[in-house]
Amino acid sequence: KDEKKDAADTPASANRRSGRRSSAVSAPPAPATPAEDEEGEEAGDSDGLTDFERQREEIIARNKARMAALNIGTLASEVATASAKPANGPSQRGIGSKRKKEPKEDAGPPRRSLRGQKIAPDATLAGGVDYERRDGTVILANGMYSGSGTRSDSPPPPSRPTGDVKLNSVNGEESADEAFISFLRDTLSGVTAASSDFGDGVTIKHDRGPFTSAKSLVGAKIKLTDEAVAKVVPRGVTHLDLAPYDPDGPLVAAAGDKDGNVGLWRVDYEAPGGADDEGDGSDDGVLFYKPHGSYICHLKWGRGGLAGRLLTCAYDGAVRTLDAEKGVFTELFVSEDEDEFSACDVTADGRTIHLSDNVGNYHVVDARSGKLTSPAVQLHEKKINTVHLEPGAERAVATSCGDQTVCVWDVRKCGKGAKPLSRLQHSKSCQAAYFAPNGSGELLTTCYDDLIRVWRPKSGADAGSVNDDPKSCLKIKHNNQTGRWVLPFRAVWTPAGDGVVIGSMRREIEVFESSSGKLAGKY
Repeated sequence: KDEKKDAADTPASANRRSGRRSSAVSAPPAPATPAEDEEGEEAGDSDGLTDFERQREEIIARNKARMAALNIGTLASEVATASAKPANGPSQRGIGSKRKKEPKEDAGPPRRSLRGQKIAPDATLAGGVDYERRDGTVILANGMYSGSGTRSDSPPPPSRPTGDVKLNSVNGEESADEAFISFLRDTLSGVTAASSDFGDGVTIKHDRGPFTSAKSLVGAKIKLTDEAVAKVVPRGVTHLDLAPYDPDGPLVAAAGDKDGNVGLWRVDYEAPGGADDEGDGSDDGVLFYKPHGSYICHLKWGRGGLAGRLLTCAYDGAVRTLDAEKGVFTELFVSEDEDEFSACDVTADGRTIHLSDNVGNYHVVDARSGKLTSPAVQLHEKKINTVHLEPGAERAVATSCGDQTVCVWDVRKCGKGAKPLSRLQHSKSCQAAYFAPNGSGELLTTCYDDLIRVWRPKSGADAGSVNDDPKSCLKIKHNNQTGRWVLPFRAVWTPAGDGVVIGSMRREIEVFESSSGKLAGKY
């Protein structure tokens, strides 16, 4: 029995067992003569492979030859190259390309409660909190100020910049700021000089041809490239406007964000040689500033007496204009009652500013004196989202509100106890209401009930009156549920007043016909 066991453990018997296992996956070899068995054993001893391993190598070599004949390797490499994404990703033009991580501050010793430190509580805090300011600090019942874990008798610093704010950019060096101010001064000097005195009949005329219609906008086949994208402000953009003064001149875009930053971008700017090496922030034409302390609710290049200036308004209760001649953001008006302005519009002559706040109040400010023309009046019980003057005579103003209504008011009768010319009832909060730019009197509203409405003017009524019958308006179905992080959609008119333009949750821009409500095109 021991002899049989030893014989079973010899290399030859192992080869025979491996040969039997290989028969399950490949065709068995032809019977070999005793002489061939001896030669096979000698060959197996020389290369260290079993019969099964040699057959496996033969099959692999045969398959490789077959794949080479079919040119499969070349085809596979071409498919992989076509589907591979660029290693560098999309364009990082703007402030995002220059963002640097700030070093972490020392956390300091761990905080412990007075009880843990076996210290008696402060008796001066027994009265509790009187009220909380919008900047996060609180006023205690004993008159002290508290915020960020500290208490003091002196008031905290203001939550917004005070006075005029110099054009010192956050992301650029002094040389870049000086060059950009010089560019703005040269570009806007003619417009600013013509409107500096708020004179009568100040207009900026250019031969622009016909206004852009919905049909021409769709037929233009607009495309977006990586080179035409830039990060202009650190937070989400709330308002955007292009300088409209010279269609043949440089293209300047302005944007405001949720934190009070205002970014300016020379869209067609090309950095001169060596700008990247200097690192002064001017290599991509994007600089941003901090003229406000909170959410920008309005940003638009001025007209009339404010032509050549960028008008901004924010929740911090301040209205400012960018003055390139002085190189500052001029403080035009500041609320003394800590009003949080939520919307703004300016007359065509630039003399009067119409403001609204987060509690439904309506304010009218004289831009020349920087003072209220009359006391504020409450038009709604909730936040007013937009304020828009009717083009032309500007005798009517439309306000959209979170109380599910859009109202049209007579500007001359917006005093205490004012009654609207038209009250347009909606089923949910209204985010926008804009008059048609062609003077037709039509009113475009955007509501959270997933409808865009075009209201027709009321025949035979006062100027600005709108037919408030819900059945008479044109309804366009559109998904307006933007969620928590995306800003609410606000449909706007095409310049010709024959179309409606709005964003989409599918990251598209949709154009509708204002007469029929049909989708004309999308990008």
